[in-house]
Amino acid sequence: MQKENKVAENEEYFPPVFTKSLKLAGFFIFAYNIIAGHIFGILVFRYNPSSGRHTLSQKNTDMVLLCNNLLLPFYPYALSHLNFFSGSIHLKTTAEIVTIIQVLINYWSILLVYIMHIIRTNRLKKLFNENENLHTILLPYFTEDSLKFIWHLILHFYRKSIFIATFGLISGFLFVRETTKMLDTLTIFYASFAFFIPYCIQTVAANFFYLGVLRTELYFKIINQTIEKSSVKVNKIQTKSKFQKMKNFCDESDLLDLLCNCHNRTCKLMKKLNSIYAIQMLIFVIIAFMNSMSQLFYLYVAIRENYRNEIKANWSIYIYSLLYAYFQYMDLFFHAKSAKSAMKESRRTGRLLHKFPTAHVDGRLKKSVDIFSIQIVQNKLDITICGMFPLDYTLIASSLSSILSFLIIMIQFDLAV
Repeated sequence: MQKENKVAENEEYFPPVFTKSLKLAGFFIFAYNIIAGHIFGILVFRYNPSSGRHTLSQKNTDMVLLCNNLLLPFYPYALSHLNFFSGSIHLKTTAEIVTIIQVLINYWSILLVYIMHIIRTNRLKKLFNENENLHTILLPYFTEDSLKFIWHLILHFYRKSIFIATFGLISGFLFVRETTKMLDTLTIFYASFAFFIPYCIQTVAANFFYLGVLRTELYFKIINQTIEKSSVKVNKIQTKSKFQKMKNFCDESDLLDLLCNCHNRTCKLMKKLNSIYAIQMLIFVIIAFMNSMSQLFYLYVAIRENYRNEIKANWSIYIYSLLYAYFQYMDLFFHAKSAKSAMKESRRTGRLLHKFPTAHVDGRLKKSVDIFSIQIVQNKLDITICGMFPLDYTLIASSLSSILSFLIIMIQFDLAV
């Protein structure tokens, strides 16, 4: 606390003024996640504004169990009322096999998401409370420049949310536009439930992870900004008196020790978040991969049947398939971009520490820089999917190449059949 007070009293670290627009934008993000979590039944805790802590909610836990118990029988029931599941599919074509695999993966994925949220409720609650503690420690270091980082976080989340909402509206319109020509209203509802609800549940669950990654990036940026200011101040100390040098060196050493602790805690919290959402994010990647591949294959089937004049496909079918595949991977791209930025920001700290002078400085300050540097090397942050592959642009590239390979195999198999 003494170290925090020293920083708070320093004129260079004054608290910023949070504008009404910033508070309102942050409130909308909080409300969006709360409402979406309640609608889809994956929010198992609640936030207490008076204590600033997250606590378990028995009501929310019961809601998760209820959603899980309802989906368990209702999803197969909805599928049984679709025309292509009422006896017309006999697994004779590749398209029928792909459809069966897709709906089965969707079914088991949403059940796993609910189960994992129930199993890891306590870990998630502790993680959120530890995040609040870290936020309290870093708050004295917030400056007017830090508001740019906060707006950066908010705009990134809004961009992703608007992107998903746009996808939902366009895809829903095109889907209903085509199905109304072939199905009745109740069957359209069942079809929409079977193909869109799993994606919505996966997206809402992944949004909690996405927001956690953005928050981690924000913490690293605040830490790095403070280190940059500290290095500039240390270089200016060289021109001051000997007594003033010793005092300022001690202050900056205390600051670096505290920032080292914050950096270490931020890395650990991100690793915990990565561990908690490992299965959910793996399912999210599998769903994105499977849905993108299947939609591109359906596009091929529609073009082929239209060319043979067996089915007169409308232009909206082509647009729907392309948009669905595109939006699936753009959603994954947002996660990869945020994770890459967080990892890059955590490693930038080491380069900033090298800006501190090594000659004519206090031994304690030099030791603080050395300890901080060693801690960064030993506690490297890697955001992965179940430890199997990193969540960055390489995941996007490898997935796209795999989709093309599988798509070629499926087309060849379909031609052979």
